[in-house]
This record gives sequence, C-alpha cells and structure tokens, in this order.
Amino acid sequence: MSKLHGSQWKALSQIAKEYSTQVLGLKLGSELVVVVYGDRNIRQVLMEPEFEGRPNSFFIRLRCFGKRMGITSADGPLWREHRKFAVKHLKNVGFGKASMEREIQQEMTKLVAYIRNNNSKPISPKSILAAAVMNVLWKYVAGESIEEDRLKLLLELLSARSKAFS
Repeated sequence: MSKLHGSQWKALSQIAKEYSTQVLGLKLGSELVVVVYGDRNIRQVLMEPEFEGRPNSFFIRLRCFGKRMGITSADGPLWREHRKFAVKHLKNVGFGKASMEREIQQEMTKLVAYIRNNNSKPISPKSILAAAVMNVLWKYVAGESIEEDRLKLLLELLSARSKAFS
C-alpha cells in the first residue's frame, strides 16, 4: 500500500478514511502499531501517562546500538530526563525566543525573494520549505548557515532515508 500511495503515512491515512476511524490498530511485519488521527486524540496520546510506552523494535535497537536511548526511543523516567535536558538546551540556544523568530523571518525573507525571482515558474513547496526549515535548524545546531550544495545533499539524504523506512 505504501508504494501505491507514495508513502506509509498516506497509505495509513487512506485506510483510516476507508474505515471511518481516527484510531487504527494493525500489524506491520512483526510489530503491533497504533496510528492516531485528530487533534483531540493526538493530544490525549501525547499527554496521558498510559500512552508513554515507546516501541522496542529491531530498527529502534539498531539505531540506538541495542539500547533504548533518546527522546524518541526511551520511555518513563529516562524519557522525562532526556526531554528535560533537550528542552533546557534548546532554550539556551534560543528556541522560543525573539532571536529565533528573527532567524525564521530572515529565512522567510529569502524564501519570498526566491519565489518572486522565479518568474512565475512552478515551484515545489516541499523542497523550498524543507530547505528553509533545515537552514534555521542548522544555524542553531552549528552556529552558521549551511552552504547551498551541502543543504541540497543533506535534504536528499534525509529524503532517501525517509523513503527507505516508509
């Protein structure tokens, strides 16, 4: 179904529509998976402690060298500790502050200029928006803008990785 619809999330969205549901329970390979749609349901899953568990699949263990590490793989007290650490350090580098807003505005100014200078030719919003978002994030991680060629390569690698696991 992923190939038919172009990605896993599109295929699952189609299944949810076909069955008129906002909660899917299914088995992908050997993994039991729950997919949730709708603001209220997603908020409930993200906020209530009974939904804190994270998958412990082959790919998670492979990515984390056999251990359950990081915000997306850990759960319980370890997850809370990792989240607290990440939020603290994101705030230290400007996350949610006026300085970050300025960086975003600068990137959006470049984006608008690019669109205006494109002489009404079709533009893929996916590529230009992904580049703008990645450039803002890169500035916070590396302290500088990423060169256009390296940015293009990074986005291609991320896209290939996404397709490989979708």
